[in-house]
Amino acid sequence: MLPILSLKERFKQLVEQREIQEDVYTIERGIGDNIFVGISPDGHASILIMLSKESNEKYNSISLNGIKTEFSIKCNYQIDSSELKQSVFNIVTCTDSSRSLQDFFFDFFNRFFIREESISTKQLKDEIDFIRELFANQKVPSRETIMGLWSELFIIYVSHDKEKWADKWSSKTRSTFDFEFTHIGLDVKSFGGNERTHRFQLKQLVNKSVEQTLILSTCCVEDDLGLSVYDLLDEISEKIEDNKLLQKIEKKVFKLSGPNILDSLTFNLNVAIEELRVLEGKQIPRIHEGSVPSTVTEVSFKSDCSDVPMLPFSEENQAQLLQGVLVFPDQ
Repeated sequence: MLPILSLKERFKQLVEQREIQEDVYTIERGIGDNIFVGISPDGHASILIMLSKESNEKYNSISLNGIKTEFSIKCNYQIDSSELKQSVFNIVTCTDSSRSLQDFFFDFFNRFFIREESISTKQLKDEIDFIRELFANQKVPSRETIMGLWSELFIIYVSHDKEKWADKWSSKTRSTFDFEFTHIGLDVKSFGGNERTHRFQLKQLVNKSVEQTLILSTCCVEDDLGLSVYDLLDEISEKIEDNKLLQKIEKKVFKLSGPNILDSLTFNLNVAIEELRVLEGKQIPRIHEGSVPSTVTEVSFKSDCSDVPMLPFSEENQAQLLQGVLVFPDQ
């Protein structure tokens, strides 16, 4: 049985085998019966959705951040070096020739087409609007923001029940806890040096809304051969089937990282896995509530957690956590 190729892999084969033709889309079958990958007459990477009949839904073309979408376009095409044909398509084109944006383009739509059995014109329009929302953030994120986002995605990546952890991941970019389970508030922290030192807000360690606060602590070391936020997103997306969960993850990732996600920092995965530990909030050295006036809020501080009791992020401990309490050795 021949392997199922992704849209990206099919496009690579197409470029190697075919030539650009004037006023003709050179295409190859992609996913299902009506989705094709192709080379536009201008030489751009394209995805074409063949329409069985002209749609009554009329939309203007949409261009944003190197991706152009045209609806109900009648065009010439050639497939498998056969004679020229003509049909009506919805066409999504990557007008930016950079490899990183092309990879995002194909990976993003590959996930979309696999999780949808059939694609209507309205569904495609909604997905393009979703991408527009993802790219709405034009701010360049700080190193700290990317490091924090990478750490949170890393937790979903290494968890045994990725859909459960993705569901419990906070959809807000600013929240007390990164993950919240029954009775447990959980925050993810990363360090980049030799010491397991983290910055906390007091309410992250002492919070009356939960019975137990936990910290997932890991080490993020920059590595040119490591994984980026986008790499983790891509890996996680292959393991999660729930469409709403995928959109939730994508929306938060792009909101924090903006259009520069493809150029974000990369971190060593093996180091992060090796150093990942679970700590209990109440055992972390901290400023005690009684020493802070009630009128003083948003108190933050750094704490060296090197000597704090720790547990591995094992399957057994994850199961305990999902049940509502994680027991540490001294309890």
